[in-house]
Amino acid sequence: MTIRKVMQWAGLGWVMASHMAMAVASLNGSTGLIMVPTAEALSYMQSELAVDYRFLGSAQTHSIKYNVGIAKNLEVGVLGGSVPAEGFFVNAKYFLLSDTQRYPLSMAVGVQNVGSKTESTLYLVLSKRLDKNVALHGGFVGVFTPSEVRPEMMAGVEYMVNDKVSILADTITQSKKLWVNIGMRIELLPALVVRASVLDLTKAGNTETVSTLGVSYSVFL
Repeated sequence: MTIRKVMQWAGLGWVMASHMAMAVASLNGSTGLIMVPTAEALSYMQSELAVDYRFLGSAQTHSIKYNVGIAKNLEVGVLGGSVPAEGFFVNAKYFLLSDTQRYPLSMAVGVQNVGSKTESTLYLVLSKRLDKNVALHGGFVGVFTPSEVRPEMMAGVEYMVNDKVSILADTITQSKKLWVNIGMRIELLPALVVRASVLDLTKAGNTETVSTLGVSYSVFL
């Protein structure tokens, strides 16, 4: 193994141990919380493969995500599986700024579900880590459908219980309804994270509770 590879793997271990949320895909594909993307993401040449299963009553669906930091400030990924039903979509996120404080304020813009015939989104998100345990996220979303362009809002929080476990909560408006989700992530290995969540606690979209279970694996190319 070359010195370069050793340094890359060491860097990956530090990133995953210190900031798990920086390298874990949301259910919508882009790195983030549960449903909400954040202004934290994969490092340059870091890749991530994630699989999530959703359970609604007796029905079960799955989605697959693959993201890569293809440039210093740019993350690109694909999303597919039985959800979304249309096939594979492309996601991208670009970082506009990050200040030099110990816990910086970061800003990113991104697109999700590029290639969808029913709904694609454009978003701007801000992320601020208050201390080593708590990070806040929030922003605006433009939802593009064949018949309308709809503005929405999103927000979320992550609380690091310890180096291995974090608690997540996020919310997003959809057609004047408020979705609220909660979840947890557990780091089993430096590059392997399992996560679980409960979606739509406010019953904005379904009358039954939607639960998810997934795994994410990250490695430098």
